[in-house]
Order: sequence, then C-alpha cells, then structure tokens
Amino acid sequence: MGLDREFSYLRLKAAMHAILRGAKYYATNDDITLPAAGELWPGAGTMVAAINAAVGRFPEKIFGKPSPVAINLILETYNVSPTEVLIVGDRFETDIASGNAAHTDTLLVLTGIATRAEVPKQSEAMSPTFVLDSAADILDR
Repeated sequence: MGLDREFSYLRLKAAMHAILRGAKYYATNDDITLPAAGELWPGAGTMVAAINAAVGRFPEKIFGKPSPVAINLILETYNVSPTEVLIVGDRFETDIASGNAAHTDTLLVLTGIATRAEVPKQSEAMSPTFVLDSAADILDR
C-alpha cells in the first residue's frame, strides 16, 4: 500500500478481500499527513490505517520510513558506511527515526512538520543529530 489519491471504499474493499485471501500486505510508509500546496493532506498512513482496521492487522513490512530497509539497501549497494551518511528530513517519526535506525547522522529541518520546541521532547529513537531551520542552511556550515 502506498499513497493513492484515488483511494475509495471500493479500493479499500478490494485490498481487504485480497489480503484476507492471502495476498502479502506491505506498505511504503505510514505517514498520516504530507505537506502539499501549503497545507497538510492525508498521507499513505491514512490508507494503511484503514486497511489495518479492515483486516485486523498491520503490514508485514513497511519499506519506507521509518523502516531502515531502503537506507540499508542503498548503503550496501554503494558500499557506504552509515557514518558517512546524513539523512535529512522534517519529521521525527519517519525521517529521523529511519536515519537513527540505520545508524546514520540525522538532520531535522524546520521547514515542514516539526518544530524546534518539539526537539527536546523526542525519544532517543527520534532525536536528530542536528537541527537547522532549512536545508539551505547546510551550505552555510
């Protein structure tokens, strides 16, 4: 399951029946919202949550953030150490958590969802290594 801007009751029903009949259930991510056009829109996580409720279980695997699967695959493919990588993002529960799970440094940018006031409230799994107002500020460092 991924973001589907045409998601509907009929698509939910089709997914539910397929999964209950034995189809594998994977998700790209579980972001509840995503910033778009200057506001928040429903993310793939809203669709994943609907399917979870319909089938009574969670996906077998989430390949996107916060899972480190994709990051680890890239590290392995390019033979790069996690200590050489910086994961940049604007969400604690996805971007920062995935970087931390892959043992990379993480940079929280404050141009999206998260705020500076929330930084000290995060668990170790969601605490960024660095915080900047914008990704453009990287060039100033």
